[in-house]
Amino acid sequence: MWAKLRSFATVLLCVGILAGVVVAARETQIASEVSGRIIWVSPKFKAGGRFDKEEEILRIDPADYEAILAQSEANLASARLSLATEEARAAQARRDWNRLGNAGTPNDLTLRKPQVESAKSSIKATEAALAKAKRDLERTIIRAPFSSLLAQTQTELGSFVTLGASIARLLADAPYEVRLPLSVD
Repeated sequence: MWAKLRSFATVLLCVGILAGVVVAARETQIASEVSGRIIWVSPKFKAGGRFDKEEEILRIDPADYEAILAQSEANLASARLSLATEEARAAQARRDWNRLGNAGTPNDLTLRKPQVESAKSSIKATEAALAKAKRDLERTIIRAPFSSLLAQTQTELGSFVTLGASIARLLADAPYEVRLPLSVD
């Protein structure tokens, strides 16, 4: 890469351009998507450290997120049990209505339809909470979004980071842009 830049810079100097800036084409500020204490940082977590795409940069303590995930799994099991119970009660209500020889059509409340719908909605809500718990647990591992060079760190091992807290600034390790002042003359 530097050989390409040197030869390019040589060509530019030959045509009379004296100053320019080489910058990364991509740059990003890494921020925490969850809160917690930083329990591990890569040995390369310092200015100048290079990271491959998806390589771990640091880890946030996952204990609270593991507990939330376990609770979400338990809530989903409970919601599924509630649905099964309500469906069984609804079936029993239908059998009782038919056995008693009641005339007409039973209303929704008699057949426990609102309770069954409520139990189904509860399952959807707990599945969404479970998916969020899984995402939050995954977010305790901060990874490089692209092959990069660490330009600046804003946290350290043992620090407590909050949601949205800035962790580091990364520069793409390729391609680079060369910005030069050019005159129209």
